[in-house]
Amino acid sequence: MPARGAGPDPGPRGDHHGGHDAAPFGHSTVRVRCPAGRIVRWVRLPAGIGAGDWLLLQLETPIEASIAAAALARKNGAKVVLNLAPYTDFDLGFLDHIDVLVVNETELAGVLSMLGAPALDKEASVGWLAERIGTTVVATLGSRGALAAIDGQTVSAPALPITPLDTVGAGDTFVGYLAAGLAEGLDLAGAMERAGVAAGLACLVNGAQPSIPDIGAVTARIAAAK
Repeated sequence: MPARGAGPDPGPRGDHHGGHDAAPFGHSTVRVRCPAGRIVRWVRLPAGIGAGDWLLLQLETPIEASIAAAALARKNGAKVVLNLAPYTDFDLGFLDHIDVLVVNETELAGVLSMLGAPALDKEASVGWLAERIGTTVVATLGSRGALAAIDGQTVSAPALPITPLDTVGAGDTFVGYLAAGLAEGLDLAGAMERAGVAAGLACLVNGAQPSIPDIGAVTARIAAAK
């Protein structure tokens, strides 16, 4: 992203062998082995994905396909953002193939538990996690904004001061705007600021997809606050 995207495609039922194939229409298809009777899912990466591209993944796609997609994207020089949503225990090897990990407080607690982290406050926990997995970690903390740890440093972004109407979709809005900002060349602080404002605006509208604000509304709100 932003010029090239990727997403899951449903495949036929039954077993399918793992591997990478060149697919029609200029895509690379990541295939995964699934148990008989399970719907096989694919992740189609645009042909030529590489340096300058960003791949955003969540845990809604079967983990085997997502890990394979992340590994292929990074092998080709692309950056990978992983959002641990919806949270479930997962193969920790996934973390070896990402550049930015995005978590909310529940997801943060879950991955810390999986890694056997010591009891720490939120800021220290984010820093511990970033050091432990060797990558940038961004944690959303609701009304307290967002906190990131990168290369031993912390970066924070305040939450938009609002009275929320509906928080459904706010997390997805944050992650999408964060990844888009990084892909556009914003530094982490700038991408987090824009993502935080976008997520706040999303809380002022009912529904998930209808609440995602367009970039014009986000930039206008940022400008008004300065």
